[in-house]
Amino acid sequence: METELEWVRVFPSLEIAESSLELNVPRALKYRDHRLCLIRNSDGIRAFFDECPHKRVPLSRGSCPTGKEIVCYLHSYIYHLETGQEMEGNGGELTFYPVKHNEDGVFIGFPSQST
Repeated sequence: METELEWVRVFPSLEIAESSLELNVPRALKYRDHRLCLIRNSDGIRAFFDECPHKRVPLSRGSCPTGKEIVCYLHSYIYHLETGQEMEGNGGELTFYPVKHNEDGVFIGFPSQST
């Protein structure tokens, strides 16, 4: 069974999102009890849980030197932004949130809180 998503507008337009999110620079975002890290790279905008699977520190404090991975600031673990996999074989993977955009803005899909 597919999880229902609540689509939340985080930017009023793609243009505003692109001007607000510096290319290849992680940015923290909180919505309700969800802590996210956003990164805009050449492929678009990625959103994932803002916690390193290794030591649970915020990945938004890390770096994104090539736009293809995020590097944790604490122990330099590297996670691929396409697959979410840790790239050095240390284990763990990112938890992604879907992102979409249309004429009404940029949206992130959160698990629905409906019962």
